[in-house]
Amino acid sequence: MISLYEDQEEFIGEIRKLWRDHLRIVGMAPTGAGKTRIAARIIDGCVNAGWKVCFLVPRISLIEQTARSFVDLGITDITYLWGAYETDWYASVTVASVDTYIRRQKGDYDLVIVDELHHRRAQLLRWMEEHPQDRYLGLSATPFASWIGEYYTGLAKAKNMRWLIDSGRLADYEVFAPEVPDTSSLKTHATAYGQDFKEADLEAIMGGAQVVGNIVENWLKHGENRLTMVLPVNVAHANHIAIQFQRSGIQAEVVSAKTPVDERERIFKRLRAGITRIVISVNCLTEGFDLPEISCVINARPTKSEARYVQGLGRGMRKKPDYCEFKNCLVFDHSGTTLDLGLPEDITIDRLRTGKDGMDQAAAREAEERPEKKPKECPLCKYVKPAGVYVCPKCGFKPIAGQDVEVDESRGLKKITGKIKKWSAEEKQELYSELLGFQRERAAQGKPVSDGYISHTYRDRTGVWPKGLQRYPKVPSIETRNFIKHKNIKFAKGKARHANS
Repeated sequence: MISLYEDQEEFIGEIRKLWRDHLRIVGMAPTGAGKTRIAARIIDGCVNAGWKVCFLVPRISLIEQTARSFVDLGITDITYLWGAYETDWYASVTVASVDTYIRRQKGDYDLVIVDELHHRRAQLLRWMEEHPQDRYLGLSATPFASWIGEYYTGLAKAKNMRWLIDSGRLADYEVFAPEVPDTSSLKTHATAYGQDFKEADLEAIMGGAQVVGNIVENWLKHGENRLTMVLPVNVAHANHIAIQFQRSGIQAEVVSAKTPVDERERIFKRLRAGITRIVISVNCLTEGFDLPEISCVINARPTKSEARYVQGLGRGMRKKPDYCEFKNCLVFDHSGTTLDLGLPEDITIDRLRTGKDGMDQAAAREAEERPEKKPKECPLCKYVKPAGVYVCPKCGFKPIAGQDVEVDESRGLKKITGKIKKWSAEEKQELYSELLGFQRERAAQGKPVSDGYISHTYRDRTGVWPKGLQRYPKVPSIETRNFIKHKNIKFAKGKARHANS
């Protein structure tokens, strides 16, 4: 039998109870809950009972990955519904992409499991309406769309994101809001993720040189050279961001839905090897993607969709392997979404939403009537504080009585004005020694830099002048080298602008 954690067993128990009164059940399980393993246990029980099961994945690229996981867990009677592959219709388990499944003749299965069910497929929903006795189990971390409650009637919930973090099954995270775009004038329209902004409007706001420059500048200052995923608006925006990172000496690559599977694998190998530091994902690595080494997420796409937001940030919250330097995830939210929707761990539902009974409107009214639950950014270090937290847990800033610490929604885009962290005496000495090491390297190359340059660079990094520090050089870290490179590029660009003015 497939071994599970106690909370996973409880989750399956909740699903089994619901089968007594429901044929269409949603299993809500956040990133890190072990959804594939849970599904395998459910499938194993169905197969032992003589059932035929079809497991639907959202993309063709996930078919083999899912089937391999099932085989590793002991489920071997598997076939594919996939292109020219010869399907064994007698197999107990069929794995297919949902798009391939709905293009074929409807299959005859005792249970259809829809992974990432929040992706709406009209043909699948028509089949559900036409065959009301068919049994479905939909799995998702984000079953928030109102249409889901019109087709599914039961909801089972696994342990939430904060419980998984505290239990060590997910990486903890910190959110910083370096700048907040003004999206108040943007209109929304229907998308696969529900009502959301139009891409063309978002690109106009987020694709400007200053905004992209801020994204790169902030990462060079505070990204600690972590393996990073960027969530852009579209391919054009992604390419713009990639070019700016590359101009700053940071290897960045773009992955979109059109990137061939073999090329994706090569990109992932370069990421794991540390050759590529930045992967920019255009709506294709937010589900079913597992690269736990990623410990930084840059959100550069404003969204009104809770599902898109939670799925995207979840890519950096996988538990980190022991060999990883960083065990948590840094989130740089350049989109303002966290301040709008809240922290990802706070977004949940207790019952399925439906547009037919007014639950969406009722939920909106409840949100307005509840005390303020949205997080706020610290005005000093830009850390996004959880709701109700007064003193910033990151930098210790405490607002004075009567001070307005509300987020100014009308300010548009601004650069970071505060430091991400308070520097300890040891960290200041470390940085100063690394800068002296850089100065020695430049002297050996015949390109010396002055003590004044070192002092100003130190001040740019920490906000204070170097005082009371010992003058012993040390080999510069990658982070310090990146900051120096960023400073030099910024200076050169400013000089060029001045010469052309």
